[in-house]
This record gives sequence, structure tokens and C-alpha cells, in this order.
Amino acid sequence: MKFISARQAIYAAYAIHLGSTSSMEPQIHGSKQNNIGKLLNAFEAGHIISVVEKLPIPQKELLMVLYGPMLFTGRCAHARTVQLLCDYVGTKLARFSPGTIKQPHQHRLWALMDCVLKNYQSDALRHEKLFTKPLHFCAEVDRLYDLKIEANHFSRIWDDALRAGTECIDKIEAIALPKVSKAVVKVWHLQSDFIDTDVLSDDQAAHYLTYNEVKQAGGVAA
Repeated sequence: MKFISARQAIYAAYAIHLGSTSSMEPQIHGSKQNNIGKLLNAFEAGHIISVVEKLPIPQKELLMVLYGPMLFTGRCAHARTVQLLCDYVGTKLARFSPGTIKQPHQHRLWALMDCVLKNYQSDALRHEKLFTKPLHFCAEVDRLYDLKIEANHFSRIWDDALRAGTECIDKIEAIALPKVSKAVVKVWHLQSDFIDTDVLSDDQAAHYLTYNEVKQAGGVAA
């Protein structure tokens, strides 16, 4: 299995793990070569999963909410991640702090942070945001949460909250993703033996996926 970026590796590794544990009894079918390939995929996926599982819970849950298969995420992890963004916004903007924000706005902030997560995921994976205008956010909040937000005053009230929520994700990713990226590079090392990751820092390994050596080895730059 070729992991081409940290984000893709998270999804692929857990998907491989899900496939390998779908039956209580291991079954070996097909050619010897195919079976060896499956074992290698499981080994490489286990390397990525081990790194993700060792992350602090907020970092792990954020990455899994954004990039993991839904079966491995769960509603509780999603809810805690949304609350994490709300708490961060409250520390950055006084009017959204727990002692200041009114309950109706508290519910709207929660709904909008859910939108921020979806926007970030879509932008990271497909380079296209789902919500780009106030009307888009308002429609999504109304559809999912049955809450009304006035589009006319949206930018004045909510734009800085959206920026703060995105900033929170950026900061967590900046800490967590390099660790996954280093694991990806180590898998590349096992596959093609083109780099000694023992001499690389996390940051260097995180950026190594964009180097020509990765492309020449058959990968796509992250």
C-alpha cells in the first residue's frame, strides 16, 4: 500500500485494519503473493495506527474526525472535537466565552464549529470548501440543527469565530500531522529503502513527502 500523505495514510491504515478484522476467523485465500501483500499492508497500516493511537486524545480525535473512517470516529469523539473548537473560540473572543455567551448563540456557535470541521476536511482533501458564503453556513445550520442565523449580520457576528475555529485546527494539525508524516516516511523507507528517517526531525520528515525523492520512488507529494 502506497501512503501518499499523512492525511491519506490515516484513512487508508484504519480502512485496512477494518478489512483485516471484519471476520473473527482469519481466512487465507488466493495466491501466495496476494496473501503476502495483505500481510505487508496490515503491517504498514499498523505502523501508522500505532502513531495515531499514541497521540494525546484531542489530537487523535481531531485527526480521526477529519480523516478517519466514520466507523472508527464515533459521535462522542466528534462532539468533543466540536466542543474543543468552541472552547478555543471562547478563549480568543470574549463575547463567546462561557460566562458571556448567551445560550442561543452558544448553540449556533456549536453548529458553526461543526461547519468549520466539514469545511476544513473538504479543503484539505479536495481543495474545495463546502461553505464559502454566509448563506451557505446559514442553510447548513438550519438543515442540521434547525437553528436560524441571519445572513445579513453573519459576517459581523460570526466571521472572527470561524477564523478562530480554523486557527485551532491549524495549530493542532501542526503538532500532530508531522508525527504521522514521519511514520509515513518510515513506511516508504521499509518499501524502497531510500531514506534514513532516524536522522530526521518530525518537521523534516513531515516536509520530506514533497521532495523529489518521494516522487521518484512512485509517490505523490503531500
